[in-house]
Amino acid sequence: MKAFNIDNQLQMDFNTASVAHTLLAGVDYSWLDANAKRFSAVAPALSITHPVYGLDIADPTNAVNNNDQTTAQLGVYMQDQIHLTDQWLVTLGGRHDDISMRTQNNLSGSSSWVDKDAWTGRAGLTYLVGNGLAPYISYAESFVPNSGTDSQNRTFDPSKAHQYEIGVKYQPDSNLLMTLAAFDITKSNVLTNEIVDGLATGYQVASGEVRSRGIEWQTQAQLTSNLDVLASYTYTDAEISKSNNGDQGKQQANVPKNMASAWLNYGFHQGMFDGLLLSTGVRYIGSMYGDNANTIPVKTPWSMRA
Repeated sequence: MKAFNIDNQLQMDFNTASVAHTLLAGVDYSWLDANAKRFSAVAPALSITHPVYGLDIADPTNAVNNNDQTTAQLGVYMQDQIHLTDQWLVTLGGRHDDISMRTQNNLSGSSSWVDKDAWTGRAGLTYLVGNGLAPYISYAESFVPNSGTDSQNRTFDPSKAHQYEIGVKYQPDSNLLMTLAAFDITKSNVLTNEIVDGLATGYQVASGEVRSRGIEWQTQAQLTSNLDVLASYTYTDAEISKSNNGDQGKQQANVPKNMASAWLNYGFHQGMFDGLLLSTGVRYIGSMYGDNANTIPVKTPWSMRA
């Protein structure tokens, strides 16, 4: 697998009459080239009541799939933060993505080319109370390609998502910033098993869905001119809402419900160490599952980094 990403943006601040604008415009590009091979073979018979161990099972050599897939995504976006008044702030944004996926079947010699494009947007409303308190509400959409091919060697439809968020920010001065937010994210066209005549074929289709709900809290404080601290906590309930795998209603794999961290940074601003930043912190990742069927519990300890 090979990947390349680049993002460039420009910002312009201006006024129209009494309305202040912060306009952001940009272009990003990503490129991914990957090769995937799949082999199959008939395994020896297995008796549950009289198992035979230590059988010599050769690696499968029958190639079922051998695909080269190249995905290119070009995104153009624009966002405007509009100060309607001293208290009301509106954020409006739009984005257009053009995705091209070329799949080369190295077994048959055939190739296919698929182009997908979509418009997505975001909108937010913030009220500046005046004492550093700023409640807000926002909505955002996304559009991301799914790599791989289905049983007919066709590319998958891109994954789409939309997010609702409500929260509050508190910044009484430049030394303290606190945020608290609640979010609800629904992601569709998630890859799930292909089912034919009630049986899984071993391939996937883009028809699954995952819904994530939770809260996020973060505090950043400048304790001294050299010392600052960053602390955060996230609770995420990621539930599989649509699936052909028999795991609907289960917790999404590798997504912990609880995460927390605290970091302490010390920066030098003069002398021979000017520009040097020393950091140390602790991070907690809560228990989660290693599979979508929730049969493999994973517990992680606290970790410290410096």
